[in-house]
Amino acid sequence: MSLPDITIDHIRDFIVENAFRIEDLLKSEKQLVEINSDKIVVVGDLHGDYLSLCNIVSRYSPSEWTILFLGDYVDRGEYQIETITKVLELKVKHPDKVFLLRGNHESPSMNITYGFVAELQTKFKGEIQLMSLIYSFLEYKVFCNLPYAALINNEIFAVHGGLAKGLEKPDDVKNIPKCDAMPSNPIAFQLLWNDPSDEVTGFEPNELRGGCLQDDLCIYLWGPDVTKSFLEKNSLKMIIRAHEYTGPGYKWNHNGKVLTVFSSCAGPYKFVRPKIAIITRGEVKLEDARK
Repeated sequence: MSLPDITIDHIRDFIVENAFRIEDLLKSEKQLVEINSDKIVVVGDLHGDYLSLCNIVSRYSPSEWTILFLGDYVDRGEYQIETITKVLELKVKHPDKVFLLRGNHESPSMNITYGFVAELQTKFKGEIQLMSLIYSFLEYKVFCNLPYAALINNEIFAVHGGLAKGLEKPDDVKNIPKCDAMPSNPIAFQLLWNDPSDEVTGFEPNELRGGCLQDDLCIYLWGPDVTKSFLEKNSLKMIIRAHEYTGPGYKWNHNGKVLTVFSSCAGPYKFVRPKIAIITRGEVKLEDARK
């Protein structure tokens, strides 16, 4: 497949026909999704990589597999609106087998800065009212209602960014308010933005990502001691997250207890070898997203 098999007309018709269904589905989900399955695919950042998405779904159909997306569907890549539409189609068709977490790029400020708004303006050229309606629907009905984390088989904590300062247990995620378009809850903000580091102890402000933007909104690096304590306290085996670009499409931190998965080779990531994580019978293995 060299070009998307999805048209702007199809995107418009799908969203118009399914807007209430999509909103209701996402509103009904708790901020912590609990998944129990012996066949799970975990997909990291896509950033408009529609071709990798189609490849993944063709191999791992949600009729047989549970698919967990870790966020960052739009911005930077070539087919952002096509990618988020395809993911939402999967959610509508397989609501109990497809789960969409929120990423740090599912917010208006990021979408204005990193390309999603510009893509909508280009692809809906001459249809300003339609473009505005679709943008508003995605930002204020879809993105803001996406859950922040998942608990897989009571063994794995899955999230876009990482562990947050003040997060004691997975159930704490359920207390995050729904539909905050610009995440203002400190724990929610960190779940989207934090990164693991093998070089720090506890939490340290991540200056490369901006550090503390406000007194109570900080982006942190978290250390192996934080992971060890969180996993032991909650009887968990590991953490799977996305958020960080990595050339091989994955990386391990904290003595193999934190796995980062990056699933895009679109736009500025064209040299990435994108990966997905396959979880079967309690075992986690990595595969190429474009195999």
